[in-house]
Amino acid sequence: MIFTDYWKEKAAKRRKSWVSKAKRFAEQHTQLEDIRKEVYLPLDFGVNFSFEDYKPVHFIKLNPIASWQDMNFCFSEDGLRAALESEGADMNSFKMGENRQSLKGKELSQPKNRWEAYSYIPNKVFDYDKIYLDWLKRMYEICTDVETVHLNYRQITMTIKRYST
Repeated sequence: MIFTDYWKEKAAKRRKSWVSKAKRFAEQHTQLEDIRKEVYLPLDFGVNFSFEDYKPVHFIKLNPIASWQDMNFCFSEDGLRAALESEGADMNSFKMGENRQSLKGKELSQPKNRWEAYSYIPNKVFDYDKIYLDWLKRMYEICTDVETVHLNYRQITMTIKRYST
């Protein structure tokens, strides 16, 4: 079998299994944490673990939204559009918006404390909020720009923020 044909067949099988998993999760009203446990399996760094064996199982191709132009990273709507069209996506419902903003002289707006109304604060969630806020403060200290990309496709909305200096 030709290398590219093998990977196309393997990707099709994987895509089919993801679709069936998503349907099963929806039908069973599976909680988000249970979905995460099944989807994000930890790497088994046991005695027999080999990263070389791991790579072909999780073959990675280039991200169609990311591109390099004149030695600079940028988001590419054309690349993402081409990839979606090759998969047979309905491009009438696809929208992509991009915004670049300078962070110079701006202060990080403090998010509302969503736990102040509760007498019990869930430690893990609160800790993650604090870790994220600390990380964001650090980004505002060392970065000069933030690039925000909004993707919309049918009911799916995704926002990507890229901080740079």
